[in-house]
Amino acid sequence: MPSTLVKKLVAKDQVEIIAPISDLVEMQAAGIYLSGKMMENKDLAVRFLAGYIESARLLLQKCPQSCGHQYR
Repeated sequence: MPSTLVKKLVAKDQVEIIAPISDLVEMQAAGIYLSGKMMENKDLAVRFLAGYIESARLLLQKCPQSCGHQYR
């Protein structure tokens, strides 16, 4: 999530920063965030996550050929 958006959400008390991640960290970290409303419909949340995981797998399969990154 872009830092400019995060700053706006923090200012509105809509999110809380738990821990900052520095650009110096030698690994990438990511999170998947679901709204409380989506979590009320667990079937929807599970289907969303399944689609997200499948999309990530497809990206990892295609990206090395198209952008030169190496993934394990």
